[in-house]
Amino acid sequence: SSAITCQMTPYFTAQPTRICTEPLADQPAVSLRFYDLSDGQRVLAEVLFPSPRFDIRQAKVFLAQQLEQVMFWPGALLGRWREEDAAIVLEWSASPATLSVSYGQGVQEELLATPEGDGRTAWRSVRLRFDKTYGWNIESAQGWLQDWGNVQAPLQASWLWCWRGGVPPLGDWPNWVLGLTWTDSGLSGLWRIPRAAQLAHSSRSHPPQKRQEFEQVLDLASGERGRLPVTWQCRLPARGRVYPQQAREVVQRLRQWRPHLLHQATHWAIVGWWEKPQLELLRLLAREELTDLATNEFQWLTIEQCRNVQVEGVVVVVDSLGHWPHCAQLRDWLLLGAAAERRLVLMEPDYASLFRQLNSRKHNPIWLTELLQRIGRLTVLSAPSLTVPALASANC
Repeated sequence: SSAITCQMTPYFTAQPTRICTEPLADQPAVSLRFYDLSDGQRVLAEVLFPSPRFDIRQAKVFLAQQLEQVMFWPGALLGRWREEDAAIVLEWSASPATLSVSYGQGVQEELLATPEGDGRTAWRSVRLRFDKTYGWNIESAQGWLQDWGNVQAPLQASWLWCWRGGVPPLGDWPNWVLGLTWTDSGLSGLWRIPRAAQLAHSSRSHPPQKRQEFEQVLDLASGERGRLPVTWQCRLPARGRVYPQQAREVVQRLRQWRPHLLHQATHWAIVGWWEKPQLELLRLLAREELTDLATNEFQWLTIEQCRNVQVEGVVVVVDSLGHWPHCAQLRDWLLLGAAAERRLVLMEPDYASLFRQLNSRKHNPIWLTELLQRIGRLTVLSAPSLTVPALASANC
């Protein structure tokens, strides 16, 4: 309540002994909070401005002058450009602004104040205006943002520079992803689907004698393709790899938890770190196994495909990280939160297998390890008066 805080660098499970505070040399009233990393490097974590000596406008302008960069905290992950009669506008949110900050040359940022339950107020960027009387057009405005803004690309994580949460139902999702202010009390709109000890398998698409063969990866460009059902062979791409065992388990878990999901939202996106062949296999298997599914209940998407999508609920298949050939990015997790309008559900992975796969490719940075370990502490998805149905027997 006595200061304005600008968080510059999100840090994970910070140890108090590694945080030090120093006054700014030419402005001692402003404090710089540094975090000492284990490798000896020091990063600027926060800048604290005393209040009422500084107000929001003064603090924002001061930062821009000192850093030669304008620090935005967008009201949404993706912004949209548009041209008005008098201005070029980049809009992150349609919410009305509380106040505006001018950076000169006709550039003006509009901010929205969001009060929080603990007495703080979060100031979020809702739009950026470029006055046409100064000669701005869309190309030059985008160039200015590239040179002077901290959100050069729409999916960069730097927009979290001072996240304070408080926007229901998933406003606390970035905090949870970053490991900040985490508690065991559970998060609004965020649940997990627990991993069953053992999943039964339907024989509808593959007979019992084939199941053992499906435990491994299959190369569609090799003779291994012949081990798949003929209907799959005809519809899957000519090249690529598929993981039938994982696909089967995902679909069966969805069938098991479908009543709970539909109690929370009517439309769901099932999202994973999938390449095209695996995505197509999941869609094929879902059509065969979920025969009573309404056409608009579930849609299957890759991480990148949910970039411009917003849907009531999102189910994240965390196990898919194990087969993803690239290292997972922090922006992937932020994108998932932006895609979910009301509900976000994490499908709990087989931790031992997933960590083994990630470690073998050196795709397991410390932030991802900590994030994955927190999944098991989420509240299990539930729906009043609903009982989880049993999976189909392999002999039915």
